[in-house]
Amino acid sequence: MRAVFIPLAIVTMLAACTPSSSPRAESHADDMSGESIQSLLANGLTLKLGGPGEGYKGNLRVEADGTAFGSAVLDNGKKLDITGTWTIENNQFCRQWKFNNFKKKCETWRKIGENRVEVLIDGKKIGVNSW
Repeated sequence: MRAVFIPLAIVTMLAACTPSSSPRAESHADDMSGESIQSLLANGLTLKLGGPGEGYKGNLRVEADGTAFGSAVLDNGKKLDITGTWTIENNQFCRQWKFNNFKKKCETWRKIGENRVEVLIDGKKIGVNSW
């Protein structure tokens, strides 16, 4: 059997071009870190959810103790009870809300303004938050 030597530069290039098997979305420069989200919410904060063109609107009071309460209304009139708990994990805002049977969802918050973020789950935009 003959040995084949591949230059290190080619191996490095191939590794860089190979997609990651990680289910998490690729990090973006404007993504908030877990530390910055925690700092933002350290004293509690009321978030405005959605708005024109987003398909929903509402308010959410996020408390420093990891609890939250609020509601949102979809454009079709359906009301969502946003009561539950939240944590910060791996630079994401993870939440368990009543309207979703307390199923855990983790969001990436991407800054799009001084007091505004796009909310992404698995790299897909699901809405906006502002404060």
